[in-house]
Amino acid sequence: MLFRSSCALVSLQYSLSSPTGIVKPTLAPVTKILQVDIPKDATKVLATFPIETLENAQFWYPHTHGLPFLYRAKFGVRTVTCDHEYSANDGGDLVFLDEKSFRFGIRKVNFTVSSSLGGMQLEINDESVFLQGGNWIATDQFMRFAGDSTRYAAEVGLHKAMGFNMIRVWGGGIT
Repeated sequence: MLFRSSCALVSLQYSLSSPTGIVKPTLAPVTKILQVDIPKDATKVLATFPIETLENAQFWYPHTHGLPFLYRAKFGVRTVTCDHEYSANDGGDLVFLDEKSFRFGIRKVNFTVSSSLGGMQLEINDESVFLQGGNWIATDQFMRFAGDSTRYAAEVGLHKAMGFNMIRVWGGGIT
């Protein structure tokens, strides 16, 4: 059984990072804590946080049009007794049973029909983007290096060095 008690604290922490991953000192990490009741014999529990508004959020852009600002979010789960008193300041001191962290960008994507082009036009954050890219097929037909993150980063880097802002992954490959 995963939880011995009938309550859990779920923590969400997010912070603004630069494209290089350095946290900007102007925005300290924000922590939100949610207490969730866990029914007896539950194998799955849904924790829904209220919608957050990030003031002065920096948008993600393709590298050809600006900086790809990224946020980092971290979720953690900790069991507690149901009568546990906690505050928003408890977040930094909590020890979690499990945590998951990921990066994400905020952007607005819109497809419009351009009267001057007579066709579809992509807009990112209300800015027109001309897609420049190419196909990416498997570079190792036996898939010996498919899990090699260094090789993957190098191959994506080659596309970036060529000025591409789009990569089409060939449907028959598992690149």
